[in-house]
Amino acid sequence: IEETNNEILSDKSIVEFDFTNTRFIAGEMTVLLGMLLKEIQRSNKTYKLNNMPDNISNALTRNNFLPYFQGGMALSDIYNNTIQFYCGDARDDNKLNEYLNKQVFGNTHWFDVTSGQQEKENISSAIHELAINVHEHSTVNEVLCCGQYYPNIHRLSFSLADNGISIPTSVHKHYPTIYNTDSGLINWATQRGNSVKASPASGLGLFSVKDKLTSSGGLTIISRYGYWQKSPD
Repeated sequence: IEETNNEILSDKSIVEFDFTNTRFIAGEMTVLLGMLLKEIQRSNKTYKLNNMPDNISNALTRNNFLPYFQGGMALSDIYNNTIQFYCGDARDDNKLNEYLNKQVFGNTHWFDVTSGQQEKENISSAIHELAINVHEHSTVNEVLCCGQYYPNIHRLSFSLADNGISIPTSVHKHYPTIYNTDSGLINWATQRGNSVKASPASGLGLFSVKDKLTSSGGLTIISRYGYWQKSPD
C-alpha cells in the first residue's frame, strides 16, 4: 500500500504492478488489489498489471476482478468456490443484499461450511453494519467485497474494504485525547459503548459486528497501520 501511494505521489503517469513472483492470491484478498487500483484511478493515473501468470489471471477472471477493471467476461467456476468481486455504493442496501444472497448465501457450499440460518443472519447484519460505517465515517460511499469458499477445510473467507479515512484517524479526530497505537484504537472502537457517532443510540457499530461474527467465526480488521484480530468465541 505504501509503495503504491509513493508511486501515486510521484511524477509517473502509470503505476505498474509486477506479478512475476506471484504464485497465489487468496480470493478474499483481491479487495486489497482493488483498493489500490481504485486509488490510482481516483488520482487520475493509469495502471498496468504486468507478467501475470496464467493461474493468477484465470483466478482473477473467475472472480470477476479482471473483467471489472479491464473488461471482458468472467470465466465459469466449475467448483463453485468463488465469491465474485463486488464494488458498489455503501448506501445501496438492496444491491448489496442481492450480491450477498447470490454470491455468499446462494453458493452450493454454504451448508458445507456453516450451520445455516443464524450464521446467515449474523453475517448479513454484520456486513450491512460495516457498509453503514463506511458511509457514515470513512468519507467515501464505495465498498469493495470479495471472498472464497474452501470446502475441504470447511471455511468461508470474506472481505469488505473501502478507500476512506481509517478507523484510527476517525477515532482520533473525535477523541484527540486518546493516545494509542493504531491497533489499540481499533480495539477501542470494537468495545461496547465506544463510538464516534453523535447519536444517543450509538456504540453498537463495530462492537455489534465483532459480536455477530465471532459467535461462529473470526474477525480481522486492518486499518492504517493497525492490525486487530479476534478468534471465534
